[in-house]
Amino acid sequence: MSYTWVDYYKNRGTKPRSELREALPYITTGTNALDLGCGAFVESRYMLEKGFSVVAVDPEISLSLYLDDITNDNFTFECVPVQNFDFPKNEFDFVCANYSLPFVTKRKHRFIFDSIYESLRPGGIFAFQLFGKYDQRNVWWRNSLCFHSEDEIMELISKFELVDFDEAQHFTKLAGGKQNFSHVYRVIVKK
Repeated sequence: MSYTWVDYYKNRGTKPRSELREALPYITTGTNALDLGCGAFVESRYMLEKGFSVVAVDPEISLSLYLDDITNDNFTFECVPVQNFDFPKNEFDFVCANYSLPFVTKRKHRFIFDSIYESLRPGGIFAFQLFGKYDQRNVWWRNSLCFHSEDEIMELISKFELVDFDEAQHFTKLAGGKQNFSHVYRVIVKK
């Protein structure tokens, strides 16, 4: 039996990731948010509850089944891959990319980070995670995910002001039940 994104989101739960909650106090410029790789809209819903206007982006059309109960006029969903999203200039006060950027080919990262920078208003916040080189998924899915060194991440965020940077390495169980040595960088930056 293959494990799908819908299966993953059924098991993920409805609590927003801690990285999102940790980034919110740094947002001082306004309430326009971009949720890149929004998945089942957990973080989008949380931001809507906090008074944000949210543009959610994800390429997985099957996730539209999670949209039925979102009736907020301040919400827009675009079913498009992150790298194909048309980033507007100076539009967002906050961009979150919760575990979505490792699924974008590495050669597109410079373009995406530059686009996010341009889409943020001055003082805007960008929170994201990237897999580190020692993550075990680098062995299993080397050709379908991307992995970074700390130096590579620092190069990607060179235009930004660093707010918070955390490197975590630990064993965890993946959504499909597979045991994994996880190496993740959690980053918050400011334009």
